[in-house]
Amino acid sequence: MAQILAALRLIVIVIITLILMPVQAVLVLLFPSQYSLIPIYFHSMLCRIIGFEIEVLGPVSHKRPTLFISNHSSYLDIIVLSSILPVSFVAKAEIAGWPLFGWLAKLQKTVFINRRRSDAKQHVDQVSRALHAGQNLVIFPEGTSSDHNRILPFKPTLLRVADYKVDGKHIDVQPVCISLLGVNGLPAGRFERPYYAWFGDVDLIPHLWTLLGLGRMQIRVEFFEPIRADQFENHKSMAQYCQNLISSAHSKALTGREPLSLPPQIALQPA
Repeated sequence: MAQILAALRLIVIVIITLILMPVQAVLVLLFPSQYSLIPIYFHSMLCRIIGFEIEVLGPVSHKRPTLFISNHSSYLDIIVLSSILPVSFVAKAEIAGWPLFGWLAKLQKTVFINRRRSDAKQHVDQVSRALHAGQNLVIFPEGTSSDHNRILPFKPTLLRVADYKVDGKHIDVQPVCISLLGVNGLPAGRFERPYYAWFGDVDLIPHLWTLLGLGRMQIRVEFFEPIRADQFENHKSMAQYCQNLISSAHSKALTGREPLSLPPQIALQPA
């Protein structure tokens, strides 16, 4: 039964993708400011087809541009966030060369960066150009995907782009937490989380095929109050603040209770 369900879902996804890809290509070419309309529609359809039931908590920033800071455990994070937000993503450069996924990323105006430390200034310049064009961006400051059981340390250098200003003011930075709550209505534990999480040496195609054969997944996306770079002493304290906030929310979502040991709070400077 799971194999039949996976095959049916895959066929529908392929058909929808083949229909909407050329439409998005024309939209990006002729009406670049409206590039996010099709991705939201497309990814919302994907979520329904795959069986994602998404619960959204908290206020969502509607300012343009906004920099969203999220935890990361899977390529599925992109589908989930893109079904809610008009955004582009900051991704590693090698994704641009992936068949299909690279094409879809380009059509969503993904900003591709090399992860070498020597290219840090170039990263900031690339992302700043996208922000200047009014693009909302998502950054995954862990720098890689986790097993979804915990949040990996945030890399402060990836938050340097938060220094970008519009009309003399720093842009809004909004922390976001993505958590898998359950599978088929039952709480998701360590055994179920790898169905969502894609990390380490796990092959993409088998992971996707297994996912398509499952029933439904319950996912929570929690948005926190926007912050700005000038509320922190440096990028390190800003990264730590976001990490603490998201880690606590993620732990609570997975266990249903407050973390046993809360990370130290970092006080915000007056806005």
